[in-house]
Amino acid sequence: MAEVPEQQDEQWFLDRFGGGGPGAGGAGSALLRDVAAVRAELYRAPDAAGVLDRVAAAAVAALPGAGWASITIRDLGGELHTPAYTDPSALVVDDLQEDSGEGPFEEATAAAGTGMSGSPDLAREPLWPRFGPQAAGYGIRAVLATGIFPPHNRPAALSVCATEPRGLAALDPDVAVLLAGFALPAVERAAGPAVDDLRATALLPPVDDDEILGGATAALVDKRGLSIAECYPVLRRAARELTSVAG
Repeated sequence: MAEVPEQQDEQWFLDRFGGGGPGAGGAGSALLRDVAAVRAELYRAPDAAGVLDRVAAAAVAALPGAGWASITIRDLGGELHTPAYTDPSALVVDDLQEDSGEGPFEEATAAAGTGMSGSPDLAREPLWPRFGPQAAGYGIRAVLATGIFPPHNRPAALSVCATEPRGLAALDPDVAVLLAGFALPAVERAAGPAVDDLRATALLPPVDDDEILGGATAALVDKRGLSIAECYPVLRRAARELTSVAG
């Protein structure tokens, strides 16, 4: 099917996610095409645990400077679980966050926050006087966490870390927001945050592209204060970037 002009694509997006109904341009949407390509790659996994593993790997590939990535979920009792990670250092980070009561997860998932939290140099981070130096002692010098907000009040975050100060300066945070949108359905449908819960979640019915775009759009509107019109170019650019590494 021929791709619709970008203006028509944007109008479809405004109609679809701005409350105006399904719109008419979705069938030829370049945004939906790119999201579908990435979704097909990430959701090749048979269960939610495999999807989150693929999202974490895609974050390392797509976000310059990221040495490793992880997805952390808080259970209803407040304990942090790390079912997906590309390096065991992720487990150290979450242990330090729980022990210190500080760190990017708390801020990235805060109801009144921006949905994102990080530090360019953890050794000198004034906001986290305990967590920051402790993490730096393990060679973790920069971090960025992006919130994932399922409706069942079990918040999660996609985190990336670097081993050098300011090592994440070149990454595009909007790509991280869209990656969090890809992770959202897998987190949302799981019975719980543990790896066994996620492995038992077969993601049926299949996840569709509207579900992914809706989650990312909601994060940009609710947490960053963007209008629906402002979300379109952000997501269009981020989806284009992701197709080069995950599509």
